[in-house]
Amino acid sequence: IFFGCQVFGAAMADEGYGRIVNMASLAGQNGGTATGAHYATSKGAILTVTKIFAKELAAKGVTVNAIAPGYIGTEMVRAIDEKVLAERILPQIPVGRLGEPEEIARCAVFLASDDSGFITGSTLRPQSDLAKAGIAAELASHVWPMVAAGQLRPVMDREFPLADAEAAHRRMEGGDHIGKIVL
Repeated sequence: IFFGCQVFGAAMADEGYGRIVNMASLAGQNGGTATGAHYATSKGAILTVTKIFAKELAAKGVTVNAIAPGYIGTEMVRAIDEKVLAERILPQIPVGRLGEPEEIARCAVFLASDDSGFITGSTLRPQSDLAKAGIAAELASHVWPMVAAGQLRPVMDREFPLADAEAAHRRMEGGDHIGKIVL
């Protein structure tokens, strides 16, 4: 993450525009629950690097933000014992379900769009259990209603569906993207 921000941030700054979106984890903010100190520490470092580069690059037209999701329905999370998931994890999530990878992708598209040009050094926390943690207010002020409803989409002149990350990557490689995106 550090070298990516350093190299791509410098190139974007030279052009006077860019968007960097770093992927972290809720574990980087709450110290982790089951992931261990090594994982939580590395994700916390991503959040710090995000803030450092946001300060350094903002005046040059480059925003740097992070996404720190909680439990998302990935292969790794779905491999958790069903009883543990049902009895210990899902009850902590007010909406009663895991987030979906597509919801996180829409957050990344928003942070990479021109609509987020005033947001830098921020961490978007698309995790519904934050209401219990008392820190949902930051999300509410930005995009929480759209994320919670699954309707977060940047304003664009064309549709940019993110059915899967591979299709999005092919579109970006082909030049059909919004600005410059580093995921």
